[in-house]
Amino acid sequence: MANRLVATEITKWQGMNVLPNVNITESCAEDQINFRVLADGSLATREGCKLELDFSEILTGDFVQTVLHGHIDNKEVIVVLGEYNYVVVTVNSDGTYTADDMKNVPAGLTFFTGFDELLEFDFNTYLIAGQKFYLFTYDVLTGYKLEEAPIYVPTIEITTPPSGGGELYESVNIMTNKRRVLYSTVQNTTSFVLPENANTIVSAILNGTDVSSTIVHTSGSNTFTSAEAGAVTSGINNFEVIYTCTDATLESQQADLPKQFRPIKFAGTTDTQVFYYEGVTAYHNMSRRNIVYYSDIGESGADPTYIAAENYVTVGDSSPITDAVRLYNRLLIFTENSTWYIGYTEVTLDEVTKQAYTVNSLHDGIGCYVPHTALLLDNVAATAT
Repeated sequence: MANRLVATEITKWQGMNVLPNVNITESCAEDQINFRVLADGSLATREGCKLELDFSEILTGDFVQTVLHGHIDNKEVIVVLGEYNYVVVTVNSDGTYTADDMKNVPAGLTFFTGFDELLEFDFNTYLIAGQKFYLFTYDVLTGYKLEEAPIYVPTIEITTPPSGGGELYESVNIMTNKRRVLYSTVQNTTSFVLPENANTIVSAILNGTDVSSTIVHTSGSNTFTSAEAGAVTSGINNFEVIYTCTDATLESQQADLPKQFRPIKFAGTTDTQVFYYEGVTAYHNMSRRNIVYYSDIGESGADPTYIAAENYVTVGDSSPITDAVRLYNRLLIFTENSTWYIGYTEVTLDEVTKQAYTVNSLHDGIGCYVPHTALLLDNVAATAT
């Protein structure tokens, strides 16, 4: 007897039937796969899905570690990061995709799978992996490029005489052991005193000219000589010196930083600063899991890589931060069982006005129990508790 294919028209859905050893009628099913149920109980074809991108075809010979979505050079992109290579895919306005050439990831880049972040800030796009910042750029001829981002070097002293003791200017950046001093040269004076003992002189720029190769300095010393600086006429802030140092306090602060930065832009009603918290990850720093750090505004403007040593706030007790969202002019911070908010204000010290942030309790009992699930829905914060 030949097999017969019988088509049965079903107009009413009678529900799921997953009980074992029970004969089900045509209007029941063990699984709802290729159809959906409308409000009146009738059936309709379920919208399916189609393969848009096959990462194995564009990231050949590698394993996908992280896939991120964002914008680079005002282009919507999907960033596919492998263990050794990466590919940037442009999302075109017509819905099609254009994959850039596969390129090698920068040396030393280690992905924190599932926790790496793209940060779009001041027309730049950063990849944050662990505590490191990488910068995406785009060139018409060469395509997308990923390289380690320059870290802001603060100017800690200005109008510094050769004998040292200049005017304090910017705070130390805990992201780097480099510091900058602006000297005011005095003609015929070739010896200069640094604010502290220096390991190396990284660079020396005199009236716009690089004289680094002629600097005489002994590692560990707080003095150096420059014959060129003594040969020019006296000037104001005309001699820029960048040096590195060993600072036990700085090393301790660096050890306390989150193992994985999770960024969110905030500064009251603007987005001129970036707040960093760790959240609950497999890599978290147990001693600082309720600390929020924030970037500063340097001499050249807002910079997400500039975290002054004093730029942090403590949220609640030792309970770890599980997520954060910005709501209007507040930054909501969640732990498993509590909600806090960071508010913006300004303080003036020694005639200098700076931003300041206060931590306030919003609810002691409701938080974000499932890490990294907080989001805004129609300007209402929602979390998984």
